[in-house]
Amino acid sequence: MPEKKADCMGFTPLIVYVFFKGVSAFLLAMIFTVAPLYRINEVGMNPFQLMLVGMVLEAAAFLFEIPTGIVADTYSRKLSIIIGVCLMGLASVLEGLVPVLGPILVAWAIWGLGFTFTSGATDAWMVDEIGEERSRQAFVRAAQIAQIGTLVGIVVGMSLGSIQLNLPIWVGGLLMVALGLMLIVIMPETGFHPTPRAERSSWAQMRHTFVAGTKVIRTRPILMTILTVGTIVGASGEGLDRLWQYHFETSFRFPTVSELTPIMWFGMISAMATLLSIGAAELLNRHMTEITDRSVARTLLLIDGMRLVSILAFALAGNFLLTVVAFCATSALRTINGSTLCNVAESQHPFVCSLHRTLNEWPDRLARPNRGWASVWCHRQCFDPFGNGGGWAGGWSSASTLLACGPDNQHRRDR
Repeated sequence: MPEKKADCMGFTPLIVYVFFKGVSAFLLAMIFTVAPLYRINEVGMNPFQLMLVGMVLEAAAFLFEIPTGIVADTYSRKLSIIIGVCLMGLASVLEGLVPVLGPILVAWAIWGLGFTFTSGATDAWMVDEIGEERSRQAFVRAAQIAQIGTLVGIVVGMSLGSIQLNLPIWVGGLLMVALGLMLIVIMPETGFHPTPRAERSSWAQMRHTFVAGTKVIRTRPILMTILTVGTIVGASGEGLDRLWQYHFETSFRFPTVSELTPIMWFGMISAMATLLSIGAAELLNRHMTEITDRSVARTLLLIDGMRLVSILAFALAGNFLLTVVAFCATSALRTINGSTLCNVAESQHPFVCSLHRTLNEWPDRLARPNRGWASVWCHRQCFDPFGNGGGWAGGWSSASTLLACGPDNQHRRDR
């Protein structure tokens, strides 16, 4: 099927898609490399408030996923993408310019709303324009460009953040708005047809996905073990996602190498984690030639076991270098976990992947406030603000913080 030519300034859908994926990855990396440090140092958020930001984001994304899907399914994929990108950009501008908890929570609710407008719509637009067969190649190429964009975004965010901590956040937000407005001009939409009512995003469709996924699991019982272990380990990693910068800031003194500032260290750690994740995923894809229930199960259980060990190592290691290694390992293992899981269930693997995401998300949402309160309690009890024994106390309290990602009362054993 030949690629359809664009009506907008001669840009083909493939060029627009790859450009969008690369630029959006660049801007998101630029913003997110610095945003947690901004919240900790400029806004003065404690661990509970840091976790609350994530909870607001995910709650908004969950609540608006179905309503916003109607826009992409019924009216226009292009319109949905443009609205979403502009909303995420405006949310980032609000966070970067107003260093107050309330407006930041509002910003992340807006960000979650914007994300739901783009969720699934971008890939669906690509399939509409060039067909499902050719779009697979486009997805691979765009993913490669996005990886490069992420690395460049980390470097740029680190550089701008060294000048002023909030600079990459609001500048990145403005550039996202500009990207959304640019799509009005360069993004063609010639293949869109409204999705039939029966196939549109709805609560009934979510129920259908869940039921179909459970049927696959019943016919292949080993999947239940994989999903259960993956859910437990995935939930335990949420605290690390939201608090790893806080852990480094409160538990370690950064090595004095040349004139490297803490923000430069965080940028380098993020870049190393990204590179290791890319390399690990590529290595797994090359060597995992036998895709059977047993081989995938062995691989996933090994990955989950290693991931749990790396999370514990990150929490308990009192050495800066070992903690960096543990964080990078955790990031890489999480990346390859999802792609490995989706090799199962053949034509029905989307159901299993969707179910796996659901099982990972809900424990996170329900436990996140408790992790935050556990974090606040542990740091108040253990952290020495004057530096007397701060290395030991801060490390132990951060370990308690991250171990609290298990059962709600697990931190009590550290009293």
